Amino acid sequence: MYKRQGLYARVSTDEQAKEGYSIGAQCKKLQQYAELNDWDGILYVDDGYSAKDLNRPQAMQLFKDIEEKKIDTVVIYKLDRLTRNVKNLYELMDLFDKNDCKLISLTESLDTSSASGRFFITMLGAMAQWERETIGERTFVGMKEAIKAGKVNGRTPFGYRKIDGEFVIHEQEAEMVRIIFDKYNSGVGTDTIIKDFQKDGLIPIEKPWDHTKIIRIIENRAYIGEFVVTFRDGEVNINKDVFPSIVSNKVFQSTNELLQRKKRLHVRAKGNARLFSGVLTCSNCGGDIFGENPNGLRYKCKNKFKLDGCSCGTFKEEELEKEFIAYVTDILNSINNESSGNSKNKIATTSRVKLAKELDRIKNIKLKNHTAFENDLISLDDYKKRIQELNEQELEITTLMGKVTDIPKIFDFKDKDFLSLWNSLDRVDKRSIVLKYVTKITMYKEPKGKTLGKLTIDDIVFS
Repeated sequence: MYKRQGLYARVSTDEQAKEGYSIGAQCKKLQQYAELNDWDGILYVDDGYSAKDLNRPQAMQLFKDIEEKKIDTVVIYKLDRLTRNVKNLYELMDLFDKNDCKLISLTESLDTSSASGRFFITMLGAMAQWERETIGERTFVGMKEAIKAGKVNGRTPFGYRKIDGEFVIHEQEAEMVRIIFDKYNSGVGTDTIIKDFQKDGLIPIEKPWDHTKIIRIIENRAYIGEFVVTFRDGEVNINKDVFPSIVSNKVFQSTNELLQRKKRLHVRAKGNARLFSGVLTCSNCGGDIFGENPNGLRYKCKNKFKLDGCSCGTFKEEELEKEFIAYVTDILNSINNESSGNSKNKIATTSRVKLAKELDRIKNIKLKNHTAFENDLISLDDYKKRIQELNEQELEITTLMGKVTDIPKIFDFKDKDFLSLWNSLDRVDKRSIVLKYVTKITMYKEPKGKTLGKLTIDDIVFS
């Protein structure tokens, strides 16, 4: 079988700039050598590839041709063009040996057929690897010191421009950054923030931002003036007052605390796309209510199909979601307007503040009854009966107060339009709210034919 010679050239961008090993110069030398020896050489050229490993397209093609016995000689300008790694060099030498392929370097005296030649090649390879690692270490140390001294590398963050070596605020972009922090801190999801920017013409619809873009802006400490770099050795360097601040430290901290809470909740929510899984209890039988199938977003009581099973009907998530919103909105309205009546008395036992007010009310009634008895407005029997009833109410409320340790987290929404906020969220964010604020939902769905299959939430226990 007729064999040909492989002429291999390689250069990285940095090497070409620093050392002058241009592809053109290498190829010219290799082709001249092939012509002098009357060889029909094949050029294999890797332009812009490092020698840190062998994963280079033309190098891999060369090795394949050697294995297929198409190449009997490899000619290189210098050994480090082929590899700068001793381990890879040993692998290549083994490849050459198994396939009776010679290696020739135009600038080094290489003879792969002798033991001394092999040793020399190994030494050259070791020197090349040492040189590569030393250069890399010097580069890393130099970069590290430059950053510590205040040099800022990399892309200029969104919201800034670099003019005459100084970072200045780009006001339009900076205002977008402020809006992102403000909206996210108010509970608005990333998708809604992006859609609002598109509506206002601030970002193009054809090239929209994504969730990751918003999160990176929220996490970027440049907006409080800091340039943060984590080096490969694990050391973290923070240079302060590098950028003019766009948001306050307080806003940045509160927004990122919210982000971290949501990330933790998202991890819990990822495995379960249903909004209400894990918190539903049937008020008819006390059994758990769970998702019926992965795609239909339907729920059923676990005891429904047992012998003499529960009569609770299956229902769609959208039914429960509608009732949940109405229930929470009713509670929040009651909180905002304590004077309005609440037929279900949903929050009477949840707020220590409200319980304390109820105790004060009972004490006032007792005082009024005492005054009425002293003025002969009521009989002794009526007085005793009323006082006994009020004492029982007082005892009940005192007992409840002992059980209430914290005001429920749902109070966080008392000054917000919960409906609008809920509708602005994606499914994961809605699930996060349920996991964060709800401990238990007790409910029942009438079977079809009874009250039109009405779904009723009897109680919600908030975290």
